Amino acid sequence: MFRLTKSTIFTKSNITSIANPRYIHISYGKDKTTKIVATPHPQSCPCCSGTKVSYSSSSSSDNDKNKNAQNKGKDSKFEYLYSTKVITPATASSPGGPVEAKPNKEELAYLGGTDPELKDVLEGNKKWVQEMTSENPNYFKELGKPQKPKYFYVGCSDSRVDPLKLMGLKSGSVFIHRNVGNVVAPGDMNAHSALEFAVEHLKVPHIIVCGHYDCGAVRASLGDMSYTKPQLPPLVEYWTRNIRDVSRLHSNELSEIEDLEERNKKLVELNVIEQCLNILKVGIVQKRRETNRLQSHQYLLPRIHGLVFDPAEGLLVKLNLNWRNDNEKVLLKKAFGLTS
Repeated sequence: MFRLTKSTIFTKSNITSIANPRYIHISYGKDKTTKIVATPHPQSCPCCSGTKVSYSSSSSSDNDKNKNAQNKGKDSKFEYLYSTKVITPATASSPGGPVEAKPNKEELAYLGGTDPELKDVLEGNKKWVQEMTSENPNYFKELGKPQKPKYFYVGCSDSRVDPLKLMGLKSGSVFIHRNVGNVVAPGDMNAHSALEFAVEHLKVPHIIVCGHYDCGAVRASLGDMSYTKPQLPPLVEYWTRNIRDVSRLHSNELSEIEDLEERNKKLVELNVIEQCLNILKVGIVQKRRETNRLQSHQYLLPRIHGLVFDPAEGLLVKLNLNWRNDNEKVLLKKAFGLTS
């Protein structure tokens, strides 16, 4: 928020650079002189209702008043205004008494029952802390220790998919990376830096790629008009090309599925498998697994798993990747396009 001080001068130019002057929040001091808060408010703001900005002489020095008087005629629409303190909507007052800014009908609809200041979130946090400490007084003392997760989870950002809950695991046990469509793209430095940290530093024994049925990114990549009409936002359109590539690679298999829902589900599964393969091809993963192979371990670590979550049933399905020691080299050759 623009910080107001006694020396702050508001003119037509710097007021309009902050917000539309019609919507600038106005409140009143005890002497009923006008104060201003430089934050945009809706025209129907209950505190000011679009009150016109006017000069405030409250707590201004004689020099300030003189400066204002000298410059007053230079701006035909706005007079100069001073304020001696920052006023926020929560502390604003009017001649009729304290008034707290409230969302209008349009804003309430957009907020969808949530609090504009996140009061519901903060109250929920306090309730959660009380619940956890009542179950285990040392919970946060233990949680505050360095993390030692056993799983690196790559999943979709979908709000219905909560990694810890759906796997029945506790905080601190899963290192998580999420994006639209649970994609591990070759040039995605965000995903690859998380993967590197998990494998090299945390040394997780398991890597999980988890997709979910009814995935919007998958539907959009297949041309589902409910997601693509009129069109996807440019960045989302660019991102989902990764899933369209999966669809193209398996076009023959997908084209044989007539039912659209079943085709969507199949692409969800194929996308998970392809992202697992993208992880398998990464150098740091290969290096770690090769070290295990040379030490004659039964399992090559980190293990790579493909899961699919069904929001309608709550169950996880483990996909058959069939990556055994004897065929991993063949699989990698195929992934890199090598025939021999």
